[in-house]
Amino acid sequence: MERKQLKEKLAEILHTKLSEEIEDQQVELPDAFSDLESHLLKKESMFPLAGFPRLTEMLGGGLTTRGFTILTGPTGAGKTTLCSNLWFSLQASGKNVYMSPIEIGYVEQMKSLVSIISGKPRRSLTPEMMPEIREKYYPTFFSNRGHVFSKHESRVNHMDLLTELYHNFLTRNTDVAIIDNWNFMLEPARSEEHTSELQSRF
Repeated sequence: MERKQLKEKLAEILHTKLSEEIEDQQVELPDAFSDLESHLLKKESMFPLAGFPRLTEMLGGGLTTRGFTILTGPTGAGKTTLCSNLWFSLQASGKNVYMSPIEIGYVEQMKSLVSIISGKPRRSLTPEMMPEIREKYYPTFFSNRGHVFSKHESRVNHMDLLTELYHNFLTRNTDVAIIDNWNFMLEPARSEEHTSELQSRF
């Protein structure tokens, strides 16, 4: 008896309504073994975040390649500060980073990075401080043109940003993108179909 016929028979016996689709929710042993190999291979494609052992553990080993990792939290929880610290961690690991600080804009993001590396409060940075900061930190932390900052601010068309991201992946060998804030993606992310398509293409 076919699966569909069997389910119809059971529905008749139990006086219950059939679901619209009959899905095969089982896997044969050899295929389960192959799925394990694929799963382990995917885990190996993750890379840990230097200086963030707890976050690396919470993410199951770090960030996945060719995938999305979304970190959420209420306003003021420190997401933007975390993005700045992640940027330094990824840079130290030799990753080329595309950063899109939609939440605060790229100039304010640079203030945050300079503040972290120099130890000076972001709001207290002045033009007089910059020559010393440039001399001490620019060659090591801010001279690599493999790192790119998006100038998009506030809301942005998701296709424009994804096109820019993909272009940097192809032309600059971008390894990781940090995007703060994800709100620009809320509309397409509501659709499972769009989300699956994004994950398969990028």
